[in-house]
Amino acid sequence: MESHVLHEFPHPFSLADLDADEEVVEIAASAGERAALARRFGLVALDELVATVRLKRIAGGAVRLCAHFTARVVQTCVVTLEPVRGALDETIKVLFAPAEAEPAEVEVVVEGEDSPEPLSGDMIDIGEVIAEHLGLALDPYPRRPGVVFGGVGLGSGASTADAADSPFAVLGSRKHEG
Repeated sequence: MESHVLHEFPHPFSLADLDADEEVVEIAASAGERAALARRFGLVALDELVATVRLKRIAGGAVRLCAHFTARVVQTCVVTLEPVRGALDETIKVLFAPAEAEPAEVEVVVEGEDSPEPLSGDMIDIGEVIAEHLGLALDPYPRRPGVVFGGVGLGSGASTADAADSPFAVLGSRKHEG
């Protein structure tokens, strides 16, 4: 994460403020931040984004970030192109280690954490960490409830009831007859 890049949901946290105790930070995206994040991730709307972020300094100068965030999103159905409302409720864990630290110096591994993110300087943009994980948590193929892609044509909006009448269903039944 480059410190000179302007993000849609900036919430820089100075590691100088982080002592041996865990710090808890509550953040919520403003209307402008939500609109910018919606554009970034191709959403119809981002109605809510709130997070509780816990930061703790651990061995070797590393910092563990544990966060829980919830979001209310509106995406576009990949079949009907209609709006699809969704809710996200995610817990994430990220380990930041000093860029100059050798991997062996940071031996604390927690299940669910990937390899350490490089920590350069004394700042973590916790808003950008949440934004990145929001993007990862989004449904890549959102669909309205009850809508399936029937194979008849892109954007056909075929429902599960229509699938039984499709030409492919007829062919499938003939295969089982012979």
